[in-house]
Amino acid sequence: MSALDRTGDAGEEARFAAAMQAASAERRNNPRYLIVIAGLVLATSLLWLFSSWSAWSSAKGALVKQQRDRETITRNVADLRALKALQGSDSGPRLAEQEGAIRSRLRDIGRAAGLKEENITPKSVKRDQRKDLGSVLLTASFEARDESMGPLLAWLDRATTEMPGLEVYKISIRPEAQKWLMQVTFSRWEKPDVR
Repeated sequence: MSALDRTGDAGEEARFAAAMQAASAERRNNPRYLIVIAGLVLATSLLWLFSSWSAWSSAKGALVKQQRDRETITRNVADLRALKALQGSDSGPRLAEQEGAIRSRLRDIGRAAGLKEENITPKSVKRDQRKDLGSVLLTASFEARDESMGPLLAWLDRATTEMPGLEVYKISIRPEAQKWLMQVTFSRWEKPDVR
């Protein structure tokens, strides 16, 4: 082996050692563990964010449901108070009220709605005792005629508004030669008077 070969091997070894030192210095200057730690922190943050968003979404849904329940309960309480107030009031026809008084009251409402008195014909007023319910069903049947539909419908609206508890039980409207004919039956549930 010649001196040149030894110098060539030594030069190669020196280059190899220098390359190893350079690689080691590069690893020290670019630490990969910091990138791995940053990736883990990012993944943990994203997982926490998804978990928090899911919990927030669930809590928001529960809040909306509770708000709807609160509104429903508030409406129901107001309706119950209104019913209790109506129960104590003396407005509207009572069971003791005579059939003639009920007829005349409904005719007065019809006149106030724009109908002519001669165009309102009472047919019958009946009370049906419903012992199974402990109530009485009052029905009052009428025929009414008018040139236009407006006063007829206004009468229905005013009657059910001005006489609490009164409802339209049955209705039939048909045209005649010059007028509209409406056959209507009003109804109302009443409690019998306690004697």
